[in-house]
Amino acid sequence: MRPWLPFLVMMLVSSVSRAADPAHEVAAALQELNQAFESRDVAKVRALLAPQHVAITPCAGHQTLEEQLRTLPELKPDKDSTGPLQTTTVSETCVTVTSELKARGTFQGQPLPGKCLVSAVWVKSGDQWRELQYHEPVVREVPTPDTT
Repeated sequence: MRPWLPFLVMMLVSSVSRAADPAHEVAAALQELNQAFESRDVAKVRALLAPQHVAITPCAGHQTLEEQLRTLPELKPDKDSTGPLQTTTVSETCVTVTSELKARGTFQGQPLPGKCLVSAVWVKSGDQWRELQYHEPVVREVPTPDTT
C-alpha cells in the first residue's frame, strides 16, 4: 500500500463531508441574503426567504414575507457588523443560526437599534436553503454592580 493513500482518502472524505454540511451551505446562503438586504434586491430576498417567512424585529415588529418586501426600500443600512455565527444542524433540511448584530442606519426614518441578538431558522426545500423565521431582539446593556 502506498504511504500517502490513507492520507489522500482521509482528505477526500473530509472535503466531501464539509461540502455537504448543511451549516456551511446555510452560512453561504445567509451571506447572499445579507447582501440582498443591503442592496435592497427584492427578487433575491424573495428567493432566499420561505413563502411562510416571519420576521420579528425591534423596528418593524412582526412582518410576513410580503410585508418585508414592501418595506424593503425603507431600510437604509449604514453599517452592520455581526459576531461569529453559531449554527446548529437540526437535520439535513433544518439549521438554526444565532449571532450578535450591531447595526447602524434607519428603517422608516427611525434609527436601527445598536445591538441585537439574531436567531434564525433555515429550511431546505428541494435543493435550496431558505430562511423560515428571523428574530432580532434588542440587547439591553445591564450595568455591572459596583462591588467596591
